[in-house]
Amino acid sequence: MDDILLYVKNKQNNMTSADLVECGIWDFAGQRDYYATHQTFFTPHAIYVLVADITEDIKHIPYDGMLNYDTNGEYIDFWLDSIHCFREDIKESITNKPYPSVIMVCTGIDKVPDKDKENLPTKWIQLDNALVVLKELKEKEKAYCEKWEDIVKLAQEVSIENYELLRFLKYQHKIGNIIFFENKRDYIILQPKWLVDCFRCLVCDDNKNPCNATELFELKHKGIISMRIIDQLFGKVPELQFAKYKHHILDVMEEFDIIVKQENTNSYYMPCMVTESSTVKHIKETLNVDNTYCTPWLVLEFKFLPISYFNFILVNYIRKYIVDGRPALYAGKAVVYLDQTDFRQLVICFSRNAISLQIWKRRDVGEVIYQNIIEDLCKKVDVLDGKLFHKLDYKIKAKCRNGDYSRRNDRISYEELTTKCEGGEYLCKEHNCIHKNTDLENIWLKHVPVVSIYFLDLYIV
Repeated sequence: MDDILLYVKNKQNNMTSADLVECGIWDFAGQRDYYATHQTFFTPHAIYVLVADITEDIKHIPYDGMLNYDTNGEYIDFWLDSIHCFREDIKESITNKPYPSVIMVCTGIDKVPDKDKENLPTKWIQLDNALVVLKELKEKEKAYCEKWEDIVKLAQEVSIENYELLRFLKYQHKIGNIIFFENKRDYIILQPKWLVDCFRCLVCDDNKNPCNATELFELKHKGIISMRIIDQLFGKVPELQFAKYKHHILDVMEEFDIIVKQENTNSYYMPCMVTESSTVKHIKETLNVDNTYCTPWLVLEFKFLPISYFNFILVNYIRKYIVDGRPALYAGKAVVYLDQTDFRQLVICFSRNAISLQIWKRRDVGEVIYQNIIEDLCKKVDVLDGKLFHKLDYKIKAKCRNGDYSRRNDRISYEELTTKCEGGEYLCKEHNCIHKNTDLENIWLKHVPVVSIYFLDLYIV
């Protein structure tokens, strides 16, 4: 024992900073037979590396029975659940972060078919290097944009033609290296963070000192921001040169569906700025809408829905349906007019993982309009998926006209017309009564099979 103590003491005296941390790597057997023993060795004070085969699709797991570990998803869920049994509360964590940490490592990229890989031309390498240098030089000069003509000249120096340059810039935009839109190509934004600072200048300036009382009301209650306010806010940070590139910035914000131009004015709608909240009931009272005028709710129910989608989708409706500058905008809700008569209004509501629509009609609405509304909404989600590189799954459902659109209960899909309905009726638990399913089917759900052919993101339950 004395020898051991002496060895420890000598090692401690000679210890360097590299000896202060001891790292042990444990490789657990991956076979299912060993799973029962793994918990014995798990600890919250460890970092876990979870390795998965990227060549296998990770599909939705219903969890309606015993796990068979037949899919990659089941394996991943099993390991994550096993590890997170040891999860510590953030308040109790020394680092003020939840632990244990899990690092996902995907293997098998060499087995992925070439069609799933993005093959980039080797002649892009020189242009990519030139772009890196250009960004560094411009940042030192506090210049954040470059003219299209100058980028063309740069590409020509490395023998890149215009059509190839467009491909290159679109790819750079896709990976987040620049901001570029082919139809707004006057300038290329070299530093995306600069654009983030620009958005922050407009959205997060709580003082809004340049705003008078009327402008502040218009902004918070109607989502209207005037060019005068934009000029004033951009002028507060002259070193970032927002004012110099104002028109291009506004074009880019329209491309990102953050703002939409108000017709016949020098102002924009900016729905994300609306802070006034209201209930559907109160909006109906304000607009003198009787419940008998209302269609059933149309609901796109997502497995997961980013909150930003509502703003993007709302801008699309304002751009398409606005009449005489009269949309009614609220936090998470909006009402637009479907035609010039004011007889037909469309209400759009956002809730957790769902977008809900309802038509308030004082005159009949044709079947084509109902189908077009479903298709337009699905198309917008599809476009957003492509623009943001997402893959969101959703289900089209309907709910009774007086139901709470935000509650999942009593939403019925096309497939459920045969399982939840009997004799043309279904039990509405929210109202504790029996409803006819005629409205749900004839107004919305009968169009779902046709729409589903074109939008494959719809998932079946």
